[in-house]
Amino acid sequence: MEKPWLRLWAGMRSNVDVLELCPDERWCWCGVLMLASDMDNHGRLEMFDGTSLRDEKMPDYINVARRLWARARDHMLVIGLIHNDNGTLVVTNWDKWHGSGV
Repeated sequence: MEKPWLRLWAGMRSNVDVLELCPDERWCWCGVLMLASDMDNHGRLEMFDGTSLRDEKMPDYINVARRLWARARDHMLVIGLIHNDNGTLVVTNWDKWHGSGV
């Protein structure tokens, strides 16, 4: 099965929101982007059947410590990189971060 591409915007390294994240939180952000790309649902972190990825499993999905995930998630929510839509985390402005086509 072909894996989806994740296009990272080159300006991400100088984006003011991303720069607010600590370096280890930036890895969580990249992990969120990779998961969202895998889910292929416009930045929504949910399974193909529509069930949300459980927050307590997110550290396992992106291979980070639970404490780091909790801190990064909270920080990303505050600065608006992600938002909560009825219990589902969603990458805000998914098209900006991912783009379309390769």
